[in-house]
Amino acid sequence: MRFSRAFVFVVQSTAAFAASADSAVPLELVVRDVPAGTTEIVVLLDAAVRAAGPGYDDPNAGAPLQPAIQSAATVGDPNAAAAGQEPPRRRRRNQAAPAVPLETLRHSVTPRGATASLSTTLPLAEGYQARVLALRGDGNFPTLLATGRLDQVKIDAAKPAPLEVSLRAPAVKLAADSPASVAPGARYKLAGTITDGGRALGTKNRMRVWISEGTLPNANRAGTQTSTIDVTTNGDDVTFSFDLVAPARPTTLYYQFGEIPTDFARADGRQAPYVMLPDLSAGAKPLELIVK
Repeated sequence: MRFSRAFVFVVQSTAAFAASADSAVPLELVVRDVPAGTTEIVVLLDAAVRAAGPGYDDPNAGAPLQPAIQSAATVGDPNAAAAGQEPPRRRRRNQAAPAVPLETLRHSVTPRGATASLSTTLPLAEGYQARVLALRGDGNFPTLLATGRLDQVKIDAAKPAPLEVSLRAPAVKLAADSPASVAPGARYKLAGTITDGGRALGTKNRMRVWISEGTLPNANRAGTQTSTIDVTTNGDDVTFSFDLVAPARPTTLYYQFGEIPTDFARADGRQAPYVMLPDLSAGAKPLELIVK
């Protein structure tokens, strides 16, 4: 069951963006449709530096590689002169510099009542993206309940205005050719698409499936875990496919898909949320495959 609950985030300026005081502007972000059971709201704010104009000169051109780069093994790079080396940098003139991502700002709030707020600072800029997650659980691996996103947010110092984002639970849909039953010992494929308007997984190129044989699991991430890198991201949709082998005896397989949205993992390593579908912590039932 979902209900409307507002969490208010007042964003004011931060040194992470190296913004001067006169460029810092307030932003009010209102998060709506927060699911019941939410224990934490996490907000990521991303922006990119505008590309330099004509006449840009790469200041690193011809500079020696950093020791950490020199000592790192280069795997499968046909252009590398030797393991651990990169081709010499070329000086680039009269062309724009690539857009360089600014540091991502991560903010979290523990809900207390119907509203919550946090304060930070933002520099005057264009092209911000705000991604918002609602999490359940206070351990190292909370479950993602819902997400939302605002794309291309403009920060206007003259007319600071409240912004709103609504959250929605991600959903999984099996591919039409995913079987409902297979023969014992047969090879089979489980494929599907996760649709997530908040794009929490970003460009993640891995997906996992947890399979419980013969026993209905009552918690997320039960059973045997298998990973795949057959993953494609297109907008809000993450499509994946697993090549698997059925047990040699008749049984029922219960399974769910999931992955960690690494952009939202805490830098100190103490928290990594999971997208889990179906989400057993929210009362959903696992998917089933009959082996007969």
